Amino acid sequence: GFGDYQEFYIGTSWKDLSLQVNYSDDYYAETGDFWYIAGDYSFTLLEDFTIGLHVGYNILEETEYDAAGNVTDGGFLATDEDAYTDYSVTVTYSWAGLDWSLAYVGTDLDEEDVFDTDWADDTAVFSVAKSL
Repeated sequence: GFGDYQEFYIGTSWKDLSLQVNYSDDYYAETGDFWYIAGDYSFTLLEDFTIGLHVGYNILEETEYDAAGNVTDGGFLATDEDAYTDYSVTVTYSWAGLDWSLAYVGTDLDEEDVFDTDWADDTAVFSVAKSL
């Protein structure tokens, strides 16, 4: 179906660094091959604070068009952009049995890549989590 796809990944970590590679042979909405290469690094600061750094590189199948100019393959974005980078910086504070996090999250996509919306704008995300 439209939202049905399979994805394979392999990852490794060493101390506070982790690396991962994901692959799908037919990504979301049947947009073709997709690769995601990501790295994460985290470290503790001042005992109760954790800093998390993330960067990921997304490689999409090149957009293909038919004679009428309609997208026939690829085309996950509004433009024919075939790669982009995502990134985040997260600060987490553990207090009262909860993890309080504030993340700055973004991509290097432009507004026209995401259908002239603000979907690719950098943003802040606040969350509270409890491990059981």
